[in-house]
Amino acid sequence: MSKWMTAPNENRTISVSELGVPDEAIISRLSPDDIRRILVAKVHRGCVIGHTLSAIGFISFILVFLFYRNTPLIIGTIVWFIFFRVFAMLSYQKMILAHRISAEPRLVYWAHPCRPLFRSRIFRYYEIFLTLHSRSGQSLEVPMSRQEAINVISWLKRLNPDIRIGLYDSAP
Repeated sequence: MSKWMTAPNENRTISVSELGVPDEAIISRLSPDDIRRILVAKVHRGCVIGHTLSAIGFISFILVFLFYRNTPLIIGTIVWFIFFRVFAMLSYQKMILAHRISAEPRLVYWAHPCRPLFRSRIFRYYEIFLTLHSRSGQSLEVPMSRQEAINVISWLKRLNPDIRIGLYDSAP
């Protein structure tokens, strides 16, 4: 691979030692429901937003079709509806994956914590994007705080000792 392809990823990746030391008392109290709550909370928000905006697009399509008969507006509302419906369905699939990961932590073979590429108003409270790669070929990327990432990674390492953390190409 060329240098320009690996350099940004290496700069954004957070090593396990950089994350900090997990508090064993907190880790021992974490249940699959706590991990599910951490993973699903942000994904569920996207699912709700996607369903709401697709419903708005569908209602707008009906109103424009019945009252305005304006072809560009009809096409625009159809595109709006399809875009947010697909977004909602993909969010729902991620939510199902989060439920499966919390129930079966051995499904995850690689956890990849990284810094956000840019800070925005939406993601200003999240320090880390934790990407969990599953054996089914799907991946789940969840924004979270540093402490939540430490808790999730420590919980996964406790229940799945074969998990890889950080860059996949680096030696374990």
